[in-house]
Amino acid sequence: MKKINPKIFSFSCLFCLGFFLNLSAQERFTLKGEINGEDIDGKTEARVIVCDNFSAINLLNHVSYGNEQTISYKAETNALANHFFYPSLAGHGNHLITIINGQQTVDLTFEIPEISAGLFIGICRNKKSLELYKEEVYPKNDGKGKWSFFEENEKGDSEYDKYINQTTGIIDVSQIPFGFYTLKYEYGSCYDTRGIEITGADVFAGGDITVCQGFRGLSLNTYNNGTETPTINQEPIPSESNFKIEWIPKDKIIAENLNDDFISLLNIPAGTYDIDLVVTIIGETTNCEERDTRTLIVESIPEQPSVQGGSRCGPGKVILEAKGSEGATKFNWYTGIEDKEPLPNNDEGQIGKTFTTSELQSTTSYYIEAVYGETCISERQEVKAYILEQPVSPKLISSVGTCGLGGKVAISTEKVDRVKNRWFLLENFELDKPIHTGFDYNPEITQTTNYYVVAVIIHKIEDKEILCYSEPTKVTGTVYPKPSNPKVSQDKFEICEKGTVKFTASGLEGGIYNWYWDNNKENIAAEGKSEFSFEFTISSNKKLYVEVIDPETKCVSNLTEVAVFVTQNPETPNIEDISICGSGIVLLKPLVSEEEMEPVFRFYLGEDSKYIFEGSEYGPEIKETTSFLITRIIGETCESDPKKITITILDEVPTPIVDGFVNCGPLGSYKLEIQNPVEGLSYLWYANEKDSKEIGQGPSLLVENINDTKVFWVEASNNNDCVGERIPVEVTILKKPDAPEVADGISCGPGKVTLSIKNPDDNLIYKWFKSLEDETPLSTGTSYSTEEITTNTKFYVIAYSYFGEREIECLSESTEVEVQILESGEIGIGEDLQLCYDAPVYDLFQDLNIEGGAFSGSGVENGNQFNPKTTGFGKYEISFKYKSNDGCSFIGTRIIEVIYPLNASEDLLTKTELVICSNEEFIELMELEKKPGGEWSGDGVENGKFYPNKSGEGSGSVEYFLKENGCEYRTKVTIRVIDVNLESPELSINKPLFCEGNIVKISVTNLNESLRYVWFNENSDSVGTGSSYEFTASATTTITCESKNPLDCGSDQSSIIVNVFSFPEEIVVSSNSISQHEFIQFSLDSTGNTTYLWDFKTAETSTQRSPGYYFHEGGEFNVVVYMENSFLGCEDSLTTIIKVDLDQDDFVTGLEEEIPTDKSDGFSITSYPQPFNNFIKLFFRSEKPIDAEVAIFSTDGKLIENKKLKLLKGEQDVDWETKKYPSGLYLIKINLPGSQKVIKALKQ
Repeated sequence: MKKINPKIFSFSCLFCLGFFLNLSAQERFTLKGEINGEDIDGKTEARVIVCDNFSAINLLNHVSYGNEQTISYKAETNALANHFFYPSLAGHGNHLITIINGQQTVDLTFEIPEISAGLFIGICRNKKSLELYKEEVYPKNDGKGKWSFFEENEKGDSEYDKYINQTTGIIDVSQIPFGFYTLKYEYGSCYDTRGIEITGADVFAGGDITVCQGFRGLSLNTYNNGTETPTINQEPIPSESNFKIEWIPKDKIIAENLNDDFISLLNIPAGTYDIDLVVTIIGETTNCEERDTRTLIVESIPEQPSVQGGSRCGPGKVILEAKGSEGATKFNWYTGIEDKEPLPNNDEGQIGKTFTTSELQSTTSYYIEAVYGETCISERQEVKAYILEQPVSPKLISSVGTCGLGGKVAISTEKVDRVKNRWFLLENFELDKPIHTGFDYNPEITQTTNYYVVAVIIHKIEDKEILCYSEPTKVTGTVYPKPSNPKVSQDKFEICEKGTVKFTASGLEGGIYNWYWDNNKENIAAEGKSEFSFEFTISSNKKLYVEVIDPETKCVSNLTEVAVFVTQNPETPNIEDISICGSGIVLLKPLVSEEEMEPVFRFYLGEDSKYIFEGSEYGPEIKETTSFLITRIIGETCESDPKKITITILDEVPTPIVDGFVNCGPLGSYKLEIQNPVEGLSYLWYANEKDSKEIGQGPSLLVENINDTKVFWVEASNNNDCVGERIPVEVTILKKPDAPEVADGISCGPGKVTLSIKNPDDNLIYKWFKSLEDETPLSTGTSYSTEEITTNTKFYVIAYSYFGEREIECLSESTEVEVQILESGEIGIGEDLQLCYDAPVYDLFQDLNIEGGAFSGSGVENGNQFNPKTTGFGKYEISFKYKSNDGCSFIGTRIIEVIYPLNASEDLLTKTELVICSNEEFIELMELEKKPGGEWSGDGVENGKFYPNKSGEGSGSVEYFLKENGCEYRTKVTIRVIDVNLESPELSINKPLFCEGNIVKISVTNLNESLRYVWFNENSDSVGTGSSYEFTASATTTITCESKNPLDCGSDQSSIIVNVFSFPEEIVVSSNSISQHEFIQFSLDSTGNTTYLWDFKTAETSTQRSPGYYFHEGGEFNVVVYMENSFLGCEDSLTTIIKVDLDQDDFVTGLEEEIPTDKSDGFSITSYPQPFNNFIKLFFRSEKPIDAEVAIFSTDGKLIENKKLKLLKGEQDVDWETKKYPSGLYLIKINLPGSQKVIKALKQ
């Protein structure tokens, strides 16, 4: 169908033609204006497109000049008339019109395209889409055409334009309602239309149908039963319709039972079936078919509900509940299996899954059915409401309590058939958590306790146990107080050998008393008696036990133990006579066995006297020889035979007198000497008052390296083993004052300077000296003002402290202080210095010993402090300026470099983890130091060593601290101590004593094959491994053995001393060069089991160990001593050379009345009278105090007597008693510091 869209064109007036005819012949003839939007102005040829429904075109309007008379045309078309071109008459195609004006022409071609939207078309909407470009549509799809819904009668169909794809020409009809529409096809300014019918219907087959198997039948068109019914275009399927309606099943069995829309279900098995609803729509141009599927679910007849009977104890309502039956819409309950009407639903708001019965007195049956939908009903199931027997509360028969602190009680309840009793501690008990089950209960209690007893009957219903229980009965377990232990009196507590003892018990009136021989109550002595008597002997039982029973509560007391001591007469005390050293207190303590505790003895002075003391020991003061009688007693009646002892008084040992010593500061050495030595006494020195091992012997003790005040102890003893009082001797080390701190002085030219002590101590006195050799100070005090000084001058200051009444003076080290005479200029302020970045502030004055002045430069704070953190890394120049009181100015510079700090974890130590065995002695921590000079601390650390025995087992850590370049660094070393508990080796040796050259073999006797044994010499050098060690004896030594496990951890070391007999290594002589007739003392160290043979090379010999010998001949003598150990068979010899000078004077034979004198080195000694008899007087003269040792020897070299003397400056004489000396010649030898003097003396 074509529609014409007329277009109004304006026509030119005729008078305009004349105007154009008059144009100059020279004007160019062209087209002008535009046609249908195409610009042709100024052109001599053009092509325009117009539609065949376009209105007539006046060609005169489209040439530049001319009129009806001048314009002619040349064309092959019948559509041109009277200057008008009629497109509707021209037909499709190209139409060329040549317009002629005189000699000029223009060509105008009209193109009239063929436009066809196609024929009317019908389509089913369920086809979804329609392709618009068919054979009858022109032009074909070339991208220039456009489709749209043609607006007619303002229907508003243009809203469906959006469903047209202009590119493909496909329209989505599924989105457009059913009906008739006009489509418009535009091509350029031309268009055509076509009609379209969209046919179909909205078909809904209805909701799923669920029916129970055996259901009679239903209409698919109308069945709803809670589900939606089928519709066409949202309306129910009408009984009569223009549509063709058909139900088509997919299953054969449904097809066999389907008649039109009615389906018979009697023979349909359970299952799910799909049935299609097919609706055919008859349209004007096409028929359409729409379909939808309805599902039919045929369910099996449901099973009976799973219901267990309900129960209760005693009459009342029972709640019954159905189980399972998922999907059931409701449950019906009945009292009879044939009842028509169900019982009312009392399951509020629910489907009746539970049901509460009415009040029941006995077991009753009910019936339940499950309903699914409207049609499926299960068979009825019987369910019972059980009314079960409920027991009565238990009846208490008896309750027997317990006594004292608690025990078992006996509670009994009445026994009832089919009933079990359960016991609870709480009134609000949990039935399934009883503490006991049974009619009787015997709990152990410590206090009176209430229990609750419940009677329980267990019913078995439908393979299930139901417990019915009573109200609880309260019962009480009672704890009665236990009677107090009986009080027992007895007429005797002790008997000697044999005797009868009467016992009386009391404490509980009316109580029953029982007596036993043992505390287990197995051996009864008597029953029911408060009194009991028995004859005891040595062999009978000595202990008795009694109890009391309370007749009301039956409670029994604890046992009371009583005892009788039956004693044999004791043995005579074991003690012997005693000798004591001088008068004093003597402890008399007879010996007893270790098992006996605190024996008692009596001490008598005579047989008929009363004892003077009783006890385990007696300490009387004995002033003379005294006898005592001592007996031993046991108890009050048994006393032994007496033992007589005598205490004899021996010689008393005098207490040594030793002067102490006071020294200022540490003392290198000092000799302590006894001031009152006694001949024949031995003196032993000790480090402590109670020590048993002495540190020295003799009348003097040389002590060395005394850094602190120390106390030594000395005691004397005689040949009777009498030991005197051990007395203390103190060597006092006074604290030496610190050297004074004094700043140097500076003077600008000659002048006076005042020097002052920094931080003076009020307890010290400061003395100033010109020279250290000066005895008289320049000044005393904390400051000193010099005299006029013209050159650099040094002074010395010393701090003095005084102790006691200023009798002890202690001096510090001297401090040198210099006063410098300087001119203004540069002075030294300290060497260049490195400080690490983290160092604390550095005091610059510590390197410049003057007072005053100020520092400046980067990092300087407060005038004298350098702060590395202020400057950062690098080198910095520090300046110093000082102006003296007398006007001189001084400057100085130094370089301080701030460096990077160390990395404490990497730069300080070689290791940070160690392992040590717990029994090793120590680890040398200083061996770990990359940066030495630091300090170690921590558990187990001492003097740079780690001792595992002081730290404990397990892992711990120690800390290394280092201060370098002003920075402090700390790092830790983790040390794991491995616990080792190895058995130490037990050692044996093949001989107790060896000669040099013997083979020594030491063996491990407790050998363990899993361990390794390592041997060490006394220098701790490893010398071998294995279970034994052999070597050649050379000298007494100590060999050590250590067992080690596979971890190389060792046991505690075991040591054994290899005793190698050694002869003396040298002959000690009083002199190697003497004059004729003089005496030489030969000495050898003492060795056991040794014989000696001296050969003096004068045809004389001696077998003494240390003989003395006079050489009466001149010459050189090679003296030999031969030594042999007679027990071991060892031999050796020693040699010494004696030179004897000839002496023409015979002092001994030529005695006169003059007193012999020896004088040298500011010391002289004289003896008189000569010869002497009962005494000899030694006269000494010395220029200074001196220590001397005087010894008198016989001519055969025997020491007769010696004394130590402290000689004063000046003259001094000493008397020496000699009445016991036999007649003969004696040598008096005086040992002085650095020299020796000998004089001869003769006794008549």
